[in-house]
Amino acid sequence: MATKINRLIRDWPPGTVALQGWLEGLGINRKLAHSYVKAGWLERVGSGAYARAGDAATWRGAIYALQRHAELSVWPGGATALGLHGYGQYLPLGRETLWLWCHPEHRLPSWYRRYDWQVETRVRRAKLFLHRRFPWSLHRQDHFSIVFSPPERAAFEVVYEVSDASTFEWAAELVQGLVNLRPKPMQEYFEACTSIRVKRILMFLASHYRLPWYDRLDRSRIELGKGKRQVVQGGRLDSQFQITVPGVFAHG
Repeated sequence: MATKINRLIRDWPPGTVALQGWLEGLGINRKLAHSYVKAGWLERVGSGAYARAGDAATWRGAIYALQRHAELSVWPGGATALGLHGYGQYLPLGRETLWLWCHPEHRLPSWYRRYDWQVETRVRRAKLFLHRRFPWSLHRQDHFSIVFSPPERAAFEVVYEVSDASTFEWAAELVQGLVNLRPKPMQEYFEACTSIRVKRILMFLASHYRLPWYDRLDRSRIELGKGKRQVVQGGRLDSQFQITVPGVFAHG
């Protein structure tokens, strides 16, 4: 037992959640894991999920387990990703919101859904882009790393949340600060994006704030569809992008 627990401590990155499947690879079955819990070496996070004793389980450590142990296509995106990249965040008055994106066919396991990660998790399963191999960003903690959305992808994920005037203004505040996005990846994301609505809103905001990368897009290669789109109920129609926007943003 001593050899197994020593190997476990050696191979287990502090701050992360360990899943039973990974423990099995170290020769630790459920019965033995349960004995480790009773001995005070492990703490149970949920069914088949554990944390080191005295090691506070965080959402980042949980995402590590989802990505590395469960091999789920899940990643922090949207406003969360922008925050990890160091872009200005408008801090909530209450709990932090974790914007978590995942493959449409994947579901978060019960151990994640039932545990209190000290954040409000909002899960998005939309297929926002055509199948294409886009690179990920890497967020490094002291002893482990997780992948998350690059800022260019996160911009689209933020705009995906727009459903009314208040969320439009929230997205606008975030997009306004994205002056340093790279034109080439933005071009590729625009061409691969499956949502006409998201593309029009993002292009409208980029044009409205005169973001530098906007003028370097080849808009002839970006499909924006035809006809009008109601984005904000009761809003004013923007003549260029044919979407309804809050009155304060309208300019003809």
